[in-house]
Amino acid sequence: MKKLSVCIVILVFCGLQLSAQESALPGNTNIVKGYYNITEMGFLAGPISNNHPAPFSIMNINGYQFTPHIAAGVGVGIEFIQETYLPVTLDLRYYFRDHKFSPFIFVQGGYNIPLTNTSREEIYYGIMPLWSSYYPYYPSYNVNPKGGILINPGFGIKNMFNENLGFLFTVAYRYQRLNYNADEMHNKLDVDYNRLVIKFAFIFN
Repeated sequence: MKKLSVCIVILVFCGLQLSAQESALPGNTNIVKGYYNITEMGFLAGPISNNHPAPFSIMNINGYQFTPHIAAGVGVGIEFIQETYLPVTLDLRYYFRDHKFSPFIFVQGGYNIPLTNTSREEIYYGIMPLWSSYYPYYPSYNVNPKGGILINPGFGIKNMFNENLGFLFTVAYRYQRLNYNADEMHNKLDVDYNRLVIKFAFIFN
């Protein structure tokens, strides 16, 4: 928990340092052209039967608002799935209104980098013929995380309190494939995750 708190403080501090205040676009003092920072937190919700039905996710996004409608940035975060991962993503957003309140769509794509290189035991069901024994043989191996790709399309709403601070709520679909080295013979294991992502965020201009 102490490591998590330190990571959150570092992410927020870095985002605030990198975000810059620019002049407001003509006609709307709540839409700011220039650099912005988004700090978002939420859950990767899945079936309750999963080992980790709702792992925690936090991400810090630094980007640039090119027009009242189009923005792009880079996100770095912390996620707790089977292991602890550092997702690094490209973040593209389209806002439907050039107003302080606007719905928007977005897509994130990138790679999950494992922060733990320790192995864990994994059981492989059904990979040996059942006729080899009176009892099914389910071998287990140590698996080492190697990370994997992710894509995260979604939609949300933005409400700016003023030209420098606003609130975001997003709902998204997350697909990610995590890769593992499965044993000492370097066999590989791929695990696919499909999750509903619900997040709350603050945006700083």
